[in-house]
Parts: sequence; structure tokens; C-alpha cells
Amino acid sequence: MNAILKLPQFVTSRNVSIYISMPTKELQTHGLLEAAFKAGKRVFIPYIDGPIMRMVESPSFEDIRNLPPNKWGIPEPATIEGRLDGTIW
Repeated sequence: MNAILKLPQFVTSRNVSIYISMPTKELQTHGLLEAAFKAGKRVFIPYIDGPIMRMVESPSFEDIRNLPPNKWGIPEPATIEGRLDGTIW
């Protein structure tokens, strides 16, 4: 994770898209998410909308910690209502 935090692309970015990791068997991203918020970045996380994955803004690390788990145990917004949709088509 420290290598990512030192990348010029991360350091200079204002917005980042980061997946929220599964509870096990996947690279854990909670530390990266927390570091992004602490660095003042706008953080976008996945929201599955049928066959489409959208990237929606999360306002805080606390928001991510309070998201309900989806069928794979991954925290995910129940709806995108009230969240900025950062998906680029």
C-alpha cells in the first residue's frame, strides 16, 4: 500500500476510484481508502447496477464502514440516490 501512496499519480490526483475488498481472499483496500480520505481526495467506489458497474462517490471512510454488505459480503451502497455518479461513458 505504501508504494501506491507514494506514486505521483496518487499524490497529485484529486479523485480516486478504489474497490472495496471482499472480506477474504482479495487484496485488502480499507487502508488505502482511509489514506485517500485523510489526504482529502474524492473517493469513488463501485455500485453494481444490474450488468453495469458504476463508480459513485463516498463522502467519508465512516460511510464505507457503515455500508451494508452485498451478496458477496462486500460493502456496497444500497442505492446511488444522493451520491455523485462518477461513471464515465
